Amino acid sequence: MIPMPAWTTRRARALALGLALAAVPAPSVAHACAPAPPLDQEVIIRGEEAVIVWDVKAGREHFIRRADFETEAQGPADGSR
Repeated sequence: MIPMPAWTTRRARALALGLALAAVPAPSVAHACAPAPPLDQEVIIRGEEAVIVWDVKAGREHFIRRADFETEAQGPADGSR
């Protein structure tokens, strides 16, 4: 076997890495779940837990979140709107 020059090996590795990265699918759209108070109000997240489950058959991710908020803001969370 004839040894390859070091630059050829590096080039081959770089090409292989580039091809592998090109095969990675683009990320899908994800909608944020975060507090959105009025501009003059503040929302503090005191605690948060999340469970993420992947449904292989449906190709779907289930995201279950429980959070504790502290705020003086009035809005959908307290039923005022």
